Amino acid sequence: MILFKPGPNLAAMDQQESNEILVIGTAKITSGNEAAEREEALSDALKRGVEGYLVKRIGSRGIINNFQKIVHDLVPKSKELVDNFFILSEARLEKELRILVRIRLNESLINKKMKEYDFVLFEGVPLKVLFLIGQIGPQSGEKTYWWQDLQHPTSPNQIDSYFAKLFEESGLQTVNRFSQTLPQDMAPEMSGLELNEDQLHQWGGLFGADVVLYGTYEGTAYKEVIVNLSALDVKKGTWILKDHLIEKGLEGTDLTQLTEKAVYKISRRMAPLIIKSFESQEIKTQQFEVTVNGLKNFKQFREIKEFLEKKVKGTQLVKQTGSKGDSVSIIIEYLGDPQKYLAQLANQQSLSFKFSVEKADEGKFIFNIR
Repeated sequence: MILFKPGPNLAAMDQQESNEILVIGTAKITSGNEAAEREEALSDALKRGVEGYLVKRIGSRGIINNFQKIVHDLVPKSKELVDNFFILSEARLEKELRILVRIRLNESLINKKMKEYDFVLFEGVPLKVLFLIGQIGPQSGEKTYWWQDLQHPTSPNQIDSYFAKLFEESGLQTVNRFSQTLPQDMAPEMSGLELNEDQLHQWGGLFGADVVLYGTYEGTAYKEVIVNLSALDVKKGTWILKDHLIEKGLEGTDLTQLTEKAVYKISRRMAPLIIKSFESQEIKTQQFEVTVNGLKNFKQFREIKEFLEKKVKGTQLVKQTGSKGDSVSIIIEYLGDPQKYLAQLANQQSLSFKFSVEKADEGKFIFNIR
């Protein structure tokens, strides 16, 4: 059943909750069946609503790292992810119906689905990646890579820069190869294209990298590009993953464009997996014990609980543990840096009241409602 609300309250629309979004859905006018056309436009709006919410919720890096899961797993379930909606207005053009819809999404179900589909949502400090990637060819026996001359490393070429751009878009930080002067006494074998785990570990240590991305790309005479890449966890000294890709082109295909296509595919595959491997190492759930003082009614407690759950990034759980008089005790479980988490509490614009934060003890705080 479609809910239609022809006269939107503009003031209310300007005060949308974090789980509300305005979208425009479209459908082609073909059959003359207005009900069917509106259903099609609504289906389009719901999908756009889920997509728009995710862009706002997890940002461009989250979208890039989870794109396949969003397209194949989450968006097709748009209808069940929506709590309710109102069609606020519609316009019938010559060949197209457009409807304006306000959608309220079920955030708890979306959270559940994101966990079920193993979304990659790294919220820690960006991982530093050192690229040791060489080019084989185009001439027979030719090998080109930036660390061939240890005292005079070469500048990034077009493909090097493209690798860096793609991994940075996923939330990784590229190590500047000129940020560190290499030691004069480096072993000659460190300048070889073929490096073992110990040598890669040394390279990563020199630049303070978390990850070394090592490998080669090669354009062949058969109009194909072969890419072999491995990612090493510098701290552990072990492989995170290894990947291999062959991208074939047609006769006359530009080899640089074909190489960029191969680099794009393998980078989009590897970056989320690298980030995922560090999730359990870098992001651990922590908790604060909080006493909320000065509550006038239960509505205020519910409001502050909703504020923590929906407005403060990193909150995993808000659980009431006790109450006495005008005070309530809660436990907040969260991800990320404690100082960054607490800093978010200053942004209280969505609340109908304000509160101050006072540190009582290590890991314990008091929220005083004013």
